[in-house]
Amino acid sequence: MKRTVFIVALLVLSIGIPILAESSDSLSTELENPVLQKQELKLPWYKNVNYTLGYNSDSSLLTSDSPSKDTLKGKGIPFWRKLSYEIGYSGGLCWTGEDLARSFEASPIAGPFILPMYFVAHLYYLNSIEVSAIYPLKNGKGIEVGMGYGWARINPSEYVDWRFRIPILFLGYKLSKLSIKGRYMFIYAKDNIQSSIEEQHGRGTGNGLSVLLEYSINKYTGILLSLGNGKYRARRYYKEDYQDRVSEYNVDICFNAIGLSLSYKFNLKGGGK
Repeated sequence: MKRTVFIVALLVLSIGIPILAESSDSLSTELENPVLQKQELKLPWYKNVNYTLGYNSDSSLLTSDSPSKDTLKGKGIPFWRKLSYEIGYSGGLCWTGEDLARSFEASPIAGPFILPMYFVAHLYYLNSIEVSAIYPLKNGKGIEVGMGYGWARINPSEYVDWRFRIPILFLGYKLSKLSIKGRYMFIYAKDNIQSSIEEQHGRGTGNGLSVLLEYSINKYTGILLSLGNGKYRARRYYKEDYQDRVSEYNVDICFNAIGLSLSYKFNLKGGGK
């Protein structure tokens, strides 16, 4: 029995000693080899990131080695924060066209004043207020989309006094000093004079188009030139022989104008310039 135990122990030692020796040699080799040391000490990727934090004026925290640094270059900024906004008022003298021109009699004593009287009879004043959003492009350029509201009064005679309400939609392109807009206008007209009990107020609806060029004198003011035309369908309801009647006719209105504009441009926090 003792002889058997001795033989088993001898076999265990003969197998274990070489294994331990090989393991010891492998460990010593790893300690001496710097490449293997680096592999052993290599950290996961998230432990190698520098988490130094900075503060930006747009109240966003930036990680120095993080892609969020691109927000300073406009990348990763939400679309609405890239926009700038503008609100403004414009007013100008417009040409009425022949349908809405004021009537006047050219007396012989008018002499050299006939031509100025003719021009005055064909003018009306158009007001409008507008709000818009501007998407910035390179070199101070931008695409502008907005809406507005215009109003005017034209009284061709003492019996007719048209009041106009004009909602506006427009699309524009801005340069550094010059902007161009294409405008679509909804025309709502009402004659403010009721000539008799039998005749009701005249009303009309229509639409028009215009192109507006605006040159900025400074940050807040500009000069504008407008070219355009519109048409509305006028209706007058009245009684004749105890029956309701309606008279309908088309009226042309011009939007050819020259005037001034006042505007204020602003940005939301983090928006485009």
